Amino acid sequence: MGGLFRIIGKIKYRLSDVPEEAIEMSVYSFTVYPGKVLSDRPISSLIYGNFLELGFGRQGDGMWAQMLFNRSFEQIPPYAIWNWLRCGPDGYNSRADWWHSGYEEQPWFKFGPDGRSEIRIRAHAGFYHGRSAGMVSHQDAGPWGLGQDGLWLRKGAEYRFRGFLACRSFSRFGDEKRKVTVKLVAEKDETHIIDRAEFEIGTQFTECKATLQNRGYTGRADLRIEARWPGSLLADGFELYPLDAVKGWRRDVLDALLRVRPTVLRFPGGCFASFYDWRDGVGPRDDRLPLASEFWGGLENNDIGTDEYLDLCEEIRCEPFLVVNVLTGTPQLAADWAEYCNGPPDSPMGKRRAANGHTQPRKVTYWELDNEPYRKFGPKQYAHRAVEFARAMKEVDPTIKLAIAGYGPFREKLGRMLDICGQYIDLVSDRLIGRGAEEDTDREIAILSAYQEKTGRRIGLCNTEWLAPFDPPTGSTLSLPIFAQRPGRDGDASSWSLEETRQYRQQRWFYALNAAVVLQRFWRRARWLDFANFNNLVNTWGQNVVEASKSAAWISVVGRVFEFFAGSQATWPVRVSPTEHQNQIFAAAARSKAKDRLIINLVNVGQEGPIQISLHEPDEAWAAKSTRGIAAPSLLSRNTEAEQNCVKTIAPQIETTKESLIIHLPSYSICEVMLVTR
Repeated sequence: MGGLFRIIGKIKYRLSDVPEEAIEMSVYSFTVYPGKVLSDRPISSLIYGNFLELGFGRQGDGMWAQMLFNRSFEQIPPYAIWNWLRCGPDGYNSRADWWHSGYEEQPWFKFGPDGRSEIRIRAHAGFYHGRSAGMVSHQDAGPWGLGQDGLWLRKGAEYRFRGFLACRSFSRFGDEKRKVTVKLVAEKDETHIIDRAEFEIGTQFTECKATLQNRGYTGRADLRIEARWPGSLLADGFELYPLDAVKGWRRDVLDALLRVRPTVLRFPGGCFASFYDWRDGVGPRDDRLPLASEFWGGLENNDIGTDEYLDLCEEIRCEPFLVVNVLTGTPQLAADWAEYCNGPPDSPMGKRRAANGHTQPRKVTYWELDNEPYRKFGPKQYAHRAVEFARAMKEVDPTIKLAIAGYGPFREKLGRMLDICGQYIDLVSDRLIGRGAEEDTDREIAILSAYQEKTGRRIGLCNTEWLAPFDPPTGSTLSLPIFAQRPGRDGDASSWSLEETRQYRQQRWFYALNAAVVLQRFWRRARWLDFANFNNLVNTWGQNVVEASKSAAWISVVGRVFEFFAGSQATWPVRVSPTEHQNQIFAAAARSKAKDRLIINLVNVGQEGPIQISLHEPDEAWAAKSTRGIAAPSLLSRNTEAEQNCVKTIAPQIETTKESLIIHLPSYSICEVMLVTR
């Protein structure tokens, strides 16, 4: 297999037989060097990580099994997302390309025989944790009350209802009792009662709980709280969960995530982290106040906090990665969070954790010192701030690993920052977005390499929030407007064409192929890259690996790429020539953990054709063992709720000769060839 071959069309020529001018751009061939291992560190499994940001794109709401929107009747802060979405508020509906029912936010509605009933949202001191309460009043006998529509029920499922209700009757005053009925009814036919429960309530809030059965209905439904007496009904703290939820998480979403297999999960942001006080998100959920999403707008229900997030990490078997609030927090607050997660049961924060149901430490290794801290600090100021936080946190747990931001305006000053804080931190965070990103990453690697040479201390690289390039990949024939940021904010957002929006592009197969190429680049940087977090996990307007509508969860086309790469045995990257791509083909290769298998990864962004792989002076004799791959019909293909499987599993054909492999790659595909030693 030592010879080097080229393929022109379907005719194979030895290079020495072909004049240089006869080798055209339609030739696709690569040489793999099994003996040229590029790194003394293996490819980290943590490069297939992801990112969960609260308050952004209804991520948490799409994953969490709570079915009611605004379950405690809060005022909803206005959104501040229109420039990000490149649309105005008028475009935030089912006409949007990325829309599904997971983005719906149904308000509470009133019902009754005439127009004298109303819902009033106001602070009500009578509810035991002091949140806002909803009030419905009516002066006539019912039925009247309040409800929420747009729920999705599954045939055969059971649902747990819980809420706090009180009454005020106009007939007389005193400690009277009144009956209310909680119903699930078909959305378009209120006479179709799916199940109901009755409660007797008084003038003080009463906790009402019931299991509601759904024996034979699948579809949209309403929850209705119904009264039949003149007076007022006070309501707050509602919950409606399917009983098959797993520690509060949707089972179908967990099943999808177990296929995608994110290996490390960043939380709670993103920009949300810069305003987050972890103490607000622990303890009984009834005692947690909902939070305004300061950066993105909208309401965060605050049902997902540290313990719920760590439960999720355990369920999907991924490494947790917490982002510390440095911009508006304190070193002591960060140290307390580290102790809450990792401290022994008899420590102050360990006792608090135990009181919340987790006696044993939860072993969070990775922590990031805020997101985009350049919004407040200069490089030198942030580096000194990192020292303060690192000292406080590592005094609690010396085994944790801390990451500082090294991207954006900090990149040029990273060397000086490391002179200040390098001995206290373990990782530098990078960002990989768009053109020139590789060069920026390699500049950071050069700085880390120089720091190690000077001090003897290795500081690793992580990429905590990466996006694939938004433009069609090099070598493809797909024509789209060049993706570029425009100046201006909300007033200009509605001028974007659909094809210019990131949401349109991030749902498409060409973007997924771009993501595959990024993962190949991560392989080649295994020496320095410890982990990476793709942006994002669920929903976020099409920028995600899993979609979660109210009725279903499915894997996006980018999610299929992560599912594919998570199944790879690639461990030790080896040299490939050309170093990245030849026209429409991108290639990478690696040996398995035991180095007894050779994995060749190919991304084809163009038309079907044969690709030749030659092995350069291999030390061992290799034989083809298997191929696997995925492909979509076009570069604009995407998965939707109606069509969840546009990406198909394929088994590319492979031919072997004495000196080469010929792989027949389908159009728009990702393929992996495995060779074994004979």
